[in-house]
Amino acid sequence: MNTKLEKSTNPYIQYLKSYLYFRISNDSDTMNTDTMYYRFGIKGDESRLVLYRRDGNYNWTRFGDYEFQAQENVWYNLGVKVQGNSIRCYLDGEQVIAVSDAKYQSGGIGIGTNEDYMTNYYDDIVVRPLVWPETLFADNFNTGQMDSLWNKLLGTWVVPQDSGFVRGSGSAHFATVVEDCDWTNYRYQVKTRIKGSEFVSALRSYLFFKVQDTLNFYRLGICNDSGFVLHKQVNGEWQLLANYPLEIKKNLWYNLKVEMGVNNQIKCYLNDTLRITYTDNVNPFVNGGIGIGVLEQEAIVVDYDDVLVKPLQ
Repeated sequence: MNTKLEKSTNPYIQYLKSYLYFRISNDSDTMNTDTMYYRFGIKGDESRLVLYRRDGNYNWTRFGDYEFQAQENVWYNLGVKVQGNSIRCYLDGEQVIAVSDAKYQSGGIGIGTNEDYMTNYYDDIVVRPLVWPETLFADNFNTGQMDSLWNKLLGTWVVPQDSGFVRGSGSAHFATVVEDCDWTNYRYQVKTRIKGSEFVSALRSYLFFKVQDTLNFYRLGICNDSGFVLHKQVNGEWQLLANYPLEIKKNLWYNLKVEMGVNNQIKCYLNDTLRITYTDNVNPFVNGGIGIGVLEQEAIVVDYDDVLVKPLQ
């Protein structure tokens, strides 16, 4: 989950706290669901991240901690991976605590603080199986149409007869797969061929990843003014992250691939050769869907094929 900490409504409390709860279970004696759980999060009065287990109204077991000073009005991503007796705790994608405990093996989840009158914000709460399927999404367009999960937001999309690829056209064209896509660390690749435009000499083709919505995402692709280039868009504002100079040609198939690993590292490949490595340390997008297209209104026609998304284990 993502959490932003504001402050306590008690003016005498200057520290910050925010927690997530997991494996919440009923107390067999009282049937209360608020006394038995694990809790991981930000404990500002100690300037630490802390993992606890609560066994009853006053029974707390502390399993581990990690030095950390939270700041007001900054979004943080807190996460846990729980499998059997193993509990691993994460801050912004980095593991900070790892322990083993067999007390609770199942239960629900929760968010919040139960102390010190805190005001916090929560967003992007995700629960998913620890083991991903081998393939998260794939479309080679051999059926003669786009997969039903595509959301065709801009332009015209057609699969030419007996072609096995999809063609995007129009003033701009953009299609995404984002519904229920809370993917975090994954590998995404697509083949693309630029046919060009009748109106401009520009050549462009892009894949989009960790797509939040139409105004927030990363974009990787090829264009004749920047070569192989990585962008980020935040609330509609573009940021150039990195590029690799390269001459781009029409009617030539290129293979674009990106890998999003731990610590917000992004690796970008062109024709299976690593060309860009970038680490986003400024409010990175933690998860999200994918897309293909060209947002510039230059009526560029582009072909796409062999879209493939796989988890990075």
